[in-house]
Amino acid sequence: MESSSIVGLYEKCEIVSVYDPIKGASQSYIAAPKTTIQSKVGKGLVFLNSTVKESDEAKANGQQTYLARTPWSSGYYNQVAYINTTCSDIEASVWKGSSIADDYPETVIGWKMDQATATSLGYAGNNDILDADTVSKEFSGRRAILNRIYNTAKGKYEKDIDSFFDIDAVIEANNYVVDEDTSKALLDDETEVQSQTYLFDGTENDKVANMCNGFNQESGKTHFVGNANSTITVPVTGKCTVRVIGYYSGITTAKGLNDQSESIQGESVMDFDTAGSTSTTKEYVYTVYSDDVKNVVITAVTKTYLKKIVVEYDSSIVNVPVTDIEVTASSTNYTVGVALNLSATVNPTNATNSCVKWTSSDTTIATIDQYSGKVTFLKAGEEVTFTATALDGSGKTGTFACTAVEATWTACEWYTKDGDLIAETGADGISNFNTNSSSNKSLGGTFTFNNLAGDPIQTTYGIKLNGSGMLTISTTNDDATLTLITTKDMNVAAGSMVNDDPKVTDGTTTLTYATKVESDNYVTYTYRLATAGIWNISRSGTKESQPIIYAKCVYDAIWDFRDGGTPSTMTEVNIQGKTGTVVSNHSSLSLTVDATCNSGKLQYNSAQNGYAQFNAGTIIQVPVVNVGSVITVTAFPGQYNYTVAGTAAAANETTYTVTAEDVTKGYVEIVATATAYICAISVTNPR
Repeated sequence: MESSSIVGLYEKCEIVSVYDPIKGASQSYIAAPKTTIQSKVGKGLVFLNSTVKESDEAKANGQQTYLARTPWSSGYYNQVAYINTTCSDIEASVWKGSSIADDYPETVIGWKMDQATATSLGYAGNNDILDADTVSKEFSGRRAILNRIYNTAKGKYEKDIDSFFDIDAVIEANNYVVDEDTSKALLDDETEVQSQTYLFDGTENDKVANMCNGFNQESGKTHFVGNANSTITVPVTGKCTVRVIGYYSGITTAKGLNDQSESIQGESVMDFDTAGSTSTTKEYVYTVYSDDVKNVVITAVTKTYLKKIVVEYDSSIVNVPVTDIEVTASSTNYTVGVALNLSATVNPTNATNSCVKWTSSDTTIATIDQYSGKVTFLKAGEEVTFTATALDGSGKTGTFACTAVEATWTACEWYTKDGDLIAETGADGISNFNTNSSSNKSLGGTFTFNNLAGDPIQTTYGIKLNGSGMLTISTTNDDATLTLITTKDMNVAAGSMVNDDPKVTDGTTTLTYATKVESDNYVTYTYRLATAGIWNISRSGTKESQPIIYAKCVYDAIWDFRDGGTPSTMTEVNIQGKTGTVVSNHSSLSLTVDATCNSGKLQYNSAQNGYAQFNAGTIIQVPVVNVGSVITVTAFPGQYNYTVAGTAAAANETTYTVTAEDVTKGYVEIVATATAYICAISVTNPR
């Protein structure tokens, strides 16, 4: 049921929620049903003519029983139906939480029941009780339940022609005694769907060769692959749906053309990215609603891998145009260098073509990927508007306007404590971790580790990061150092512990750790993030017993007074990054001076080649966050009249290694003992 998104039927069964004397009273759930998201959705988990109840022991001990709860994974539909089923001792709220198929009414895809079941529960319903006509046609017997699906592309139920199950033959072959079933897989007023399948697995190369321009079978593989601008032209002879199945990676468009090769229907966008997996497929549907369409052309935008195309004819198809578009953002944090993704909700939900493309009102302020809605802010302080435009030809749009701010943080630190994700310092760089999801892994007790400042931290939770878990951080400067601490495998005997290294990638480059240090119970990794951007942290395997318990990202810093800047007040010192770009008005360097330093002004001395002049008594506080960071002070030759952390400089370039005491204070002081001409101050973090 889960893998194929079809159906699992329990007919005339007794379902009993039993009591666990070891765990004691608890919450119990009859189902946590999830089915794969695709255009043809089966009935899911169906209980027909059955009973659901608690055991006497469960009732006596106050157990709470629900008909279903939300599954542990997103990216699925929820499907469950209770039909003519007598339920007793079920919680009044019936369902625990909410289903996650919110694109459709519960009575279509979601948690549902018929009126007979609701009556047995004394349940008034919450838009989840099926009407009598739907029950009669779709849920009254095994033939309809097993062999009729909901076609989301057409917005209606129909016979399942892909995986028809001949239940009557099974009953006859096994001499089963069953109740009479008057339901039908094909209703009296329906016509059998006619279809044409094109396989790109190597078995029909002669059949599909003339359709392809640039798409070819990859040697030894069961798919066709095409680079950008490669096409597949699918001939059609009437109203139909064109289902395109692919995997691994790739974005394509689809257009309906008439016999003069003119586009006469809107364009569709299909994204086949399955994170490099060939075991999971994705399916998209292009609906042909005009009889004038003679070809549907699939065009690769990026390198694309396709498995199959299925054309299904249906003369009853009508176009349902888009009426409006609502745009929402993944975060309220609009910061240069920090991830932001926009999404569009297209109404109505059964619109024939719900695809959109994205544009930015000013690409010098921010860009947006036209297909994915991923935003990259280029500058702060100016408003930009992003627009999602419907591709069905309706002309409907949705907009989102925002103004980005400069990133002001230089370090972020996270660890898990008592089930909550704690951001110790800096901006919230985590965009996709939810402590209420299954990525939250209990260690079974308190675990102690030392953070980068040398402080002992106690935690009872870790970030699981298994095959479906991922931690996303955003770095706003080049040359960042990421430190991760993971536990060793807590489920194996001491002395035989193994470890599954974290995977750090920006989508193009996968990093190898710079250092890996093991202690008795945990492992510390460091990675050098050379360029600013979005970095994903995951696991190459599925070691759920080795959660990440600590993550910290810090930047190297260079404060340079030689590059044409004229610092004014102490909080507006020019900060130059590794790329040579001067960033002004940066508040992360705190400078305090006494009254002899020209009323809080830095003196710029052009005669000294652009060095900054610090009068006697000037105090520069350099912020530090890591034990072992190296501070380097470069002075004009012979003008090194200063101390670093109380030690007098003895050369034009002075280095100092940060201690735990410095980190506790949060800064290291550089004090001018006489007039000092300083070229630059840098902080290099340990790698």
